[in-house]
Amino acid sequence: MNTITRHEEINSTSYCLTHYFDTKECYEIVKEASQQYWEKSTKSHGRENYEFGDQAKQQALGPMLLNSDFDGGFTVLSMNEKPWSFGGIRKYNNETALIMGRHFSFYTMKLLTHGLLLPFHLQVAKDLGYKKAWITINNYNMYWYQTWYIKKYKRISSNTELGKLYTNSNECISKCKNIGELEVNYTNQTVLEWDL
Repeated sequence: MNTITRHEEINSTSYCLTHYFDTKECYEIVKEASQQYWEKSTKSHGRENYEFGDQAKQQALGPMLLNSDFDGGFTVLSMNEKPWSFGGIRKYNNETALIMGRHFSFYTMKLLTHGLLLPFHLQVAKDLGYKKAWITINNYNMYWYQTWYIKKYKRISSNTELGKLYTNSNECISKCKNIGELEVNYTNQTVLEWDL
């Protein structure tokens, strides 16, 4: 089995999650999307982590896909057949998966990422036999952490927004815990943890 595919229809929008265990199979899709993302992005911080081709560092997204460094696979989330949100799963140790690796998303990141991609990654990691899943926070994705986990978690109990995406997002937030700063992949990072 090289891929897992899950389809969702939410409010007349079609979503498809395709998880590639052979990450070479999604290389061209992700490369094209990454190039489009960075051409339109107003930020440049972290761009070197999403390079493809000869100029890319070994730890950049392109070489990681070609070298199967996402040993748990890589997911492409499409909205109405257009690739929209992306992230990989890697082994940290025998019990723990690193999820949402080299994640990027077009525009509506919070809802799609937290309402569909994140719960999907948690399930895939569990199906792969992991007991825990971690998302690591460093200076590249600190904005995500501050706008999703910190702000959203503080108001989860009073959240009145409806819909499956919000429900999934709120459930993911409520089940994770901040276990503090650890050295992960030679970098001190804040770690969010889920028990699977």
